[in-house]
Amino acid sequence: MARSRVPEEPVDRPESDEAAPNAVWFKPVMVGFMLLGLVWILVYYISESRYPIPGLGAGTWASAWASR
Repeated sequence: MARSRVPEEPVDRPESDEAAPNAVWFKPVMVGFMLLGLVWILVYYISESRYPIPGLGAGTWASAWASR
């Protein structure tokens, strides 16, 4: 037998004037660095480790992941 649904009472959330936990610029910068790391890895993979920095070799993976 199905239960009858009892409507839930709305939750009272106090209005606060506190600032958000993250600054407005935080998310766009984070997404930008993630895309930069992705492009870095793609360039490295497609160019067969010749670019973006030729002398870095396999260390380019570390720099790409560090930027993410």
